[in-house]
Amino acid sequence: MRTLIPLLALCVLLAACDRTDPAQQARIAALETQAAELRDESTRQSAELQRLRDESASRPAPDRAAAPADHTDELRQAIARLEKRVAELEAAPKPAPPARPEPDSRTDQTEPAQPSPPNPERELEAVWPLVQSGADASAIDELSGLAMRGDKSFRDTVIQRLRDWVKQEPENARARLALAVLLTTRFIDLRNEPMKQGALAAEVKQEIERALEIDPGYYDAVHFLAILKVNYPSFTPEFKGAKTDLDKALEMQAQLPWEERFCDVYAAYGMWYRVQKKYDDALARVNDGLQKSSQNAGLLAEKANIEKARGE
Repeated sequence: MRTLIPLLALCVLLAACDRTDPAQQARIAALETQAAELRDESTRQSAELQRLRDESASRPAPDRAAAPADHTDELRQAIARLEKRVAELEAAPKPAPPARPEPDSRTDQTEPAQPSPPNPERELEAVWPLVQSGADASAIDELSGLAMRGDKSFRDTVIQRLRDWVKQEPENARARLALAVLLTTRFIDLRNEPMKQGALAAEVKQEIERALEIDPGYYDAVHFLAILKVNYPSFTPEFKGAKTDLDKALEMQAQLPWEERFCDVYAAYGMWYRVQKKYDDALARVNDGLQKSSQNAGLLAEKANIEKARGE
């Protein structure tokens, strides 16, 4: 479950994220660059204006015996021109993006093919056999990400398919795990509805505990349950009892070939201690994980959270 920590802890935030088109972001960046250049030009012109003013003010009185040429009028005209230019620069709006060039009718050019829009239903049909078979350990994560990217109707479709699978195979631990993971994506649809969120969390916990009743040695279920409990409020029995599940996950990891996703448990353990303000214990757990994977993003992020919380 490589994505469980961000999925469980940040699902509501993801729902509010701005999904700006990359091409639009590039155009905005170009406009900001041009605006910065205009501001720099305005600054340079203002400095030149001030220099000319200072030169005019400090110019010595003409010597009647041998008066030099009087450039006062020229200076005044230059100052007036600069003042006008500065005012124009300061008042100038951000320039419009450059117009796309007209196609050259003399050449036979065709627009590059645009990528086809995402088709969640098609992707669902592609990943579904892998979810059911367990041939790909990341298939459930992939299905979860697909549901997160889709709309509520699509999430309903995926979850209903999983419910049907559980109904057909009630003793299938993998089906129960998949349903528990996908149910967490529904938090997106329950913003500002704490009662429904609580009921959903209870259903998620029920499904994963049922998976462990079916198969107590199912590591993925232990992994998921440990992280789920860490993300409960700190006053709940689930959060307080998370240490047992975290320790069990680490014990099971020791009997398995190392996988990068195991780092999630170390990061969750660090978070569990951090929430209780036990910063030394939190940092020790995260460092244990970093000894196994020194560049793991989740561990590095949690280490930064711990250091920030303790005021470093």
